[in-house]
Amino acid sequence: MKDFLLLDVDDLSFVLKQRGEDCEEAAFTGILQWVSHNPLHREELFVSYFCQLDLTLMSSDFLKRLHRENLINNSLVCANKLVDSLFELNYPAYNFVLIGGENTKTDCVKYEVSSKLSSHLPKLIHPRCGSTSVKRRKVLYVIGGAETSNGNNPQKSGEMLDLVKQSRWIAMPDMSEARDDCASGCIGDYVYVTGGLKFNEALSSCERFDINNARWTRINDMLHARYGHGSVVYEGFLYCIGGQDHNKPLSSCECYDVESEEWFEIAHLNQSRCYAACVVLDDMIYAIGGLGGANNRPILTVERYCSDIDQWDFITWLPTESALCTACVVGSKLTVVAGNGEDKSVHAYDPTSDIWTKCFDVEKAVSAATMVAL
Repeated sequence: MKDFLLLDVDDLSFVLKQRGEDCEEAAFTGILQWVSHNPLHREELFVSYFCQLDLTLMSSDFLKRLHRENLINNSLVCANKLVDSLFELNYPAYNFVLIGGENTKTDCVKYEVSSKLSSHLPKLIHPRCGSTSVKRRKVLYVIGGAETSNGNNPQKSGEMLDLVKQSRWIAMPDMSEARDDCASGCIGDYVYVTGGLKFNEALSSCERFDINNARWTRINDMLHARYGHGSVVYEGFLYCIGGQDHNKPLSSCECYDVESEEWFEIAHLNQSRCYAACVVLDDMIYAIGGLGGANNRPILTVERYCSDIDQWDFITWLPTESALCTACVVGSKLTVVAGNGEDKSVHAYDPTSDIWTKCFDVEKAVSAATMVAL
């Protein structure tokens, strides 16, 4: 530590340039200690170093503690940067991006819900139907899928896009096996991918991607092979919901504990469903639409899970059939893009009023797409 405090300006600047994106909190602490070691000569440099940090990579709790730092409060530039970052981290997303899908296989289209305007992000490297996606901080990850919604040429590959730094998608290392209609979730520094379909075989296998080391490793298999299932992360647990095995839609659901590395069953859905869209809102897990019944027909029902009582309950049905819909939380509402035929509608569900409302239409009808809130 003593050697660090004695660094000159050029050496400190060099050290800061070498840091990883997960080191912003440590970088700030180091800058503060370095300045405090010789405040008479270094305080004037604090603003410059502080402005080099990406505060949105810090936790909300850490940022709130920064309000007590005099060096920040004494600079309007630093104070405004802190307020802007807290706003970005805590204010709900009001945009979403639709990625891939049948007839839109390499498209990535961003929609602003308030203005109903769309804009195009860079196209995917590979066509993807039935892929899965997550967003961690400012990076999108899109993984697996197939070239067509019929499952032709299932993919081991994934790709990533830094929404700030990159103008094109970058290939990720391949998974251990190809996975169409898989599901995913992000916990900490890992992206977890579960199940899927490989050449007409439903998979129970799962793996996780270490973001920092760009490496896939296998984790314990799910209790049930499934594809076309939903997946959400809630309170540090990874939930897998419904889907289909070799023969029929499933009502079974299970949960992965990353600490014990074990899967355990939770309450079954009231209605078997595959290709349902699943999201978390206000401490509830939602399973929306999908295919079900004896003939695997589109279904209108929506269920909501409360982990405190381990129970699924029906809520107000969807206004239109959504067999291969996709969803995310935008603002304080569930936002669902229909995945049925020529239907281009976007509907929002307000849990306070228990009402679905049509918002607007997307550019093209999509199915087997994936969707992320921005």
